[in-house]
Amino acid sequence: AVLAGFDWGARSAAVVAALWPERCKALVSVGGYLVVDLEANLQPLPPATEHAWWYQYYFATERGRAAMERKDLRHDLTRLVW
Repeated sequence: AVLAGFDWGARSAAVVAALWPERCKALVSVGGYLVVDLEANLQPLPPATEHAWWYQYYFATERGRAAMERKDLRHDLTRLVW
């Protein structure tokens, strides 16, 4: 397979390519997260950096899911400056 992904999809594609390299002919990864060191990833980053990741926690909650289901909120949320 030829895999491609953008943002979170880029990380997913990279993980699939890493787990099954014999099934991956090529990988295009744009603007996303690469495969990470899971142990190191458990350590906190400087506060300014952690602040930039708030949306990952938010969208992993029921509240975040509910917000994205509402058109009036989804529009404004997707236009926030990160």
